[in-house]
Amino acid sequence: MGILSTFRFFYLLGAVNALFFAILVFSKKIRTLADKLLGSWLLILFGQLFIPFLYLADLNKYFQYAGIEIVFYVFHPFLLLLYIIATIGDMPSLKVM
Repeated sequence: MGILSTFRFFYLLGAVNALFFAILVFSKKIRTLADKLLGSWLLILFGQLFIPFLYLADLNKYFQYAGIEIVFYVFHPFLLLLYIIATIGDMPSLKVM
């Protein structure tokens, strides 16, 4: 097994794991806003991990599509902020002494 096949295997495992947990979150009977944000965040993570799995077999083709994968990194801090706000109700304030 080559090194690219090993990387593809781990990307596939991560993508399937993210999709599985997104399905679990969306299949709950009572979903809060935090659950919906977490499920959408996991779907974005699935897309981010599935793109390298598709194109990592051929490095020349992967370099053409690598920019699509990098765009997903913009969503992570924004969704983390929204998830924290939805979970605890408000952002904690920093108190200056």
